[in-house]
Amino acid sequence: MGGSIPKIEEFDDIRVKAILNEIDGRITPGPKTAPVPAIFGLTFQAVTQAQKSKAGYGYVDASGTPSEALLDALNHTDQSIGKILDELKARSLSSSTAVIITAKHGQSPMDIEKSRLWIRKQSRILSRAFSLVAGRRHRRHHLHDLAKGPKQDGRRCCALTANQASAHIQRILSGEGVKLMFRDPLNDSRTPDIIVEPDSGLSIANPKTVGIAEHGGLATKIRMCRFSLRTRHSPVGRSRPLCRLRRSHLQFSELGLDPQKLEAVKIEKTQVLPGLF
Repeated sequence: MGGSIPKIEEFDDIRVKAILNEIDGRITPGPKTAPVPAIFGLTFQAVTQAQKSKAGYGYVDASGTPSEALLDALNHTDQSIGKILDELKARSLSSSTAVIITAKHGQSPMDIEKSRLWIRKQSRILSRAFSLVAGRRHRRHHLHDLAKGPKQDGRRCCALTANQASAHIQRILSGEGVKLMFRDPLNDSRTPDIIVEPDSGLSIANPKTVGIAEHGGLATKIRMCRFSLRTRHSPVGRSRPLCRLRRSHLQFSELGLDPQKLEAVKIEKTQVLPGLF
């Protein structure tokens, strides 16, 4: 999907059409009807692809001036959101619908001059550092530009620190540093004991397919996303001020649903986002 923005916009249009049909109480464009869902939503791909896919896309400077491709994607997505809002109004659903516009992640870097690829050299540096203290090769797991280390070990952290500059490591989290952001690794097997945060703009990708930006990792611009909310308690056509919120903490009790009945809330013990509702 990293090529033509118009084609990706066409892909988004299919999703928008499905939402419009749901608002109209239709399963298909035909006469068959269905109840209007209590919750519906979609993701747009045009903006994210235009931000990161290839040279000539993204932002043209560190101030966030969009390229021609990105501006086209932004305008197209804005028009798509407008179609959904217009249809809600036409069906007299605007006053009873909370409209949430946000992103599930950000992209890094905004300044494409800082975009770099995590090449095999850096991977070999980390592998060699762990092998020196572990006596054997360790298993590596990568998620975009977030690298998860093996079980917590002070010697391994020292080995990482010794190679921090050459491996382009910005920050090393272990022990209490991990617990400040995630669950205690001693009590939750999903939490890594050592987390390596690469320098800003560094991505793990195939050199043949790498773009100019990516998501994943711990960078603030990736974890913190803009959030716009219009509710039945807000004036129609206006949104509450944009806030920088942790997307993982969102809880939509505003919709009149009991969040405590959601299995994920029970398991994760999700807290109500302060200052929003």
